[in-house]
Amino acid sequence: MKVGSLAYTEQLQQAFISNATPQHCQALLKQLFRQLGAYFDSHGDLKLTNKFASSLNPQSSFFRVLAQIVQTAFPAGLAAGPDATLALRRMVHQLRYYLDLINVHYLRQRYPTAKNDWARLVAFDIDCYHAQQPMSRPEPARLHNKLDRQLNLPLTPGWNIKRVYGFHVEFILDQAGNFMYLDLTDIGQADPGQIINCSSFNYAERNDNIHRKLDVYYNTPTTRSKDPWLRTFWLQSTRSPTKQNRYNQLRETKRQLAFQLERWYRRVINS
Repeated sequence: MKVGSLAYTEQLQQAFISNATPQHCQALLKQLFRQLGAYFDSHGDLKLTNKFASSLNPQSSFFRVLAQIVQTAFPAGLAAGPDATLALRRMVHQLRYYLDLINVHYLRQRYPTAKNDWARLVAFDIDCYHAQQPMSRPEPARLHNKLDRQLNLPLTPGWNIKRVYGFHVEFILDQAGNFMYLDLTDIGQADPGQIINCSSFNYAERNDNIHRKLDVYYNTPTTRSKDPWLRTFWLQSTRSPTKQNRYNQLRETKRQLAFQLERWYRRVINS
């Protein structure tokens, strides 16, 4: 029974419901990582020996159940806590990049002939609509459009946008319509922009205080970063654009509107 399968998810949910305490949820996470054969390499990057269930996709209930367990396991967030939980908190943080990779691979395998990832996401949304499942929705992508701190120039051209499913699953689309994600199995081949502006699975349900504690501020200034080593290295020389930049807000709105209109048009002509 692979991690993420329907049977595994149902079993995991029952285990969570039976004892929804931080200690028990931490034990469930440790069990999950053992089943995945998880370990840190010499750089401190998370490696997984075993694979997830091939049936996982952006609409899978596994992501929601896992998020509930993480929220309960670490009510104070991932940044601070007892030394005894540090390795687990670091694994939980880096696991999000594997979850992103699963969803990217799923869409690329499901729509192999699509012209790019933008078209794949549109196609998946249309399939979700016909299956009476929620389609993706826009979320602000300011934190995925980092600037070089010294040069004050963007790490990637144009403006990246974010689309989410239930807030947990997110996709970042670059200016060319390709997914921005971090592949920890081949991190050395990624460019700095891809490493820094990549998608990042959210353990929170929405953009709130829980989101800030679990998904945004997962590090403390006085402890080693929980990020993969190359991401830690490049993040030191970057910053996020200011919220008040009207030009960036316009670019965000324009690209999100273009996605919405293309999805609507393709849904209408295919109906």
